[in-house]
Amino acid sequence: MKQNLLVGNGLNIQHGGYEFCNAAIILRALKCFKDPNFPKHIITDDPIEAKCYIGYLFIEIPRIIKGGYDRYTNSTTEMDSLEEFINKYKDKKSLKITDVGFEDYYLIHDLLCHRMRIVNPELYMVREALRCCFLNAIYDNGKVNALSDKYSPEFIAWLQEFDGIFTTNYDTNIEVATGVPVLHLHGDFVTRSAVYNPGSFRNQLSDHPYEDAVIDEDYAHLYSTALTTYSGDYKQYSMQEGELANAAVKKMSIAYKENPTVHDDVDSWENDRNVLVARMRESIILKCENPDLKFAEPYPIQPLRDIDGELIILGLSPFNDRHLFKIINESKVERCIFYFYDKSEQDIIKMLMSNIDVQFEEARKFWGTKSAAKKPKTKAPKGKRIVFMDINRADFHKFAECYRDLSRSIISDADMVRQSNAIPYYTRTQICRRIKELEVERGREFDQQFVLNVVDVHIIAEEFKIDPAVVCCVGVDGGKNEFIRLR
Repeated sequence: MKQNLLVGNGLNIQHGGYEFCNAAIILRALKCFKDPNFPKHIITDDPIEAKCYIGYLFIEIPRIIKGGYDRYTNSTTEMDSLEEFINKYKDKKSLKITDVGFEDYYLIHDLLCHRMRIVNPELYMVREALRCCFLNAIYDNGKVNALSDKYSPEFIAWLQEFDGIFTTNYDTNIEVATGVPVLHLHGDFVTRSAVYNPGSFRNQLSDHPYEDAVIDEDYAHLYSTALTTYSGDYKQYSMQEGELANAAVKKMSIAYKENPTVHDDVDSWENDRNVLVARMRESIILKCENPDLKFAEPYPIQPLRDIDGELIILGLSPFNDRHLFKIINESKVERCIFYFYDKSEQDIIKMLMSNIDVQFEEARKFWGTKSAAKKPKTKAPKGKRIVFMDINRADFHKFAECYRDLSRSIISDADMVRQSNAIPYYTRTQICRRIKELEVERGREFDQQFVLNVVDVHIIAEEFKIDPAVVCCVGVDGGKNEFIRLR
């Protein structure tokens, strides 16, 4: 029986820790806007505006959860994605800008554009800027490709036992560590997107977009096939776009040569006002002249469909990329071993892969036998003596409301007190120091300044793993070691 492996970002988190989690990716994206090396010439010439826009998107979440965007969906896919989004975040007791999946920001962007009646090309261009911001944060100056150095010999040997390896990651760590080929289902940071490949079918057409592209090889990952969007349906469409285009052009080129009626119809598209129709005509004629010419198919969806034998899934969440589980469920896989982190994943996997015999194993136990030894944790400095500050509940509620408004937090009064009291004195002084370091963008409009301040508070909250309102609470307190006691 063939042995196949499918891995996701959990593999990178295991070897790289927090820096490869969603929260760290968003945190890097938000902090890099002030980095002098930020690729303004590729993404946007106003990075602070991009930071502000992500803040605006986050602030829209409460309205989305309350149904304020229900009538702005333009497709069944958007409706389904919106419902999934609401179910994901509606019961949260605390929500930071870094708690939101980075791909979910694309959905918020699309919905906001629909509400504001913003259409293409602006809708597309801003979404592309967001996409590049997050991909740049994932790439992290190449650090994402350095994780293979942390693979243990046992793990490398285990990887080399498989007949086929699939991944949703963009990095090349497995290839470097094992020397075996890996199929990147969602693309990678190495392969150039067809738009930026001068030899691609796309660039043989008369508008050849490559000719107008200015490519900076220092940021090659931003011109790659790395695929990211909020919907599994959209990901699957992108994955099979090349093969569908090739099938259509091949069929039409044969008909163009053999059927006079089709020949005349296709020729009539030459000056069609619809650019896509005119481009289709050009593709058909080009295919007739060059039968071996094909559109790029960078996403190995067919090998995944053809998979058989046993499949092991490691580091992939059932809450993401459900299109892959659907393909696997319709494949010839006889048995699957799914490594879970939370037992709640088991019921979802059973539903998603109902046609397959699935066995479950704990991911933590697996890594216990395949990971390198971890460094011991350093102890935090001891705090000062605790001083209690008695405050009336009604009075504190007024302060808490202010903190929530200033930070766009949803935390309750009680949870705010609990979090605040759990912060040691040393950490309080660090939080206050970070607040003092914040810069006000005085050249911006007042509403932009407010949103940027909210984003900065959320950045500090993520750095110290507390709620944004608690940042405000500690900041107002001035870092004193006073613990709140409600009366």
